[in-house]
Amino acid sequence: MANLNTRPPVRSISKFGNSLGVVIPPDMLRKLRVRKGTRMLMSVADGRLVMEPVDPEPLRLADVLPRKPVTV
Repeated sequence: MANLNTRPPVRSISKFGNSLGVVIPPDMLRKLRVRKGTRMLMSVADGRLVMEPVDPEPLRLADVLPRKPVTV
């Protein structure tokens, strides 16, 4: 469970057609290794919405190594 003292800024719920939705910031999506089309399992636990990728992208070495600055 995430530390409640390091919560990201509050996002608002929007209406998309007949559904409600929230925009997930790109930096959070990168941490989850999800992309457009990734299947997500959604559930409610202790009054919180929990979203988990069903088929997460495989972790690559480049995902965990720090990026070197580009010199020109």
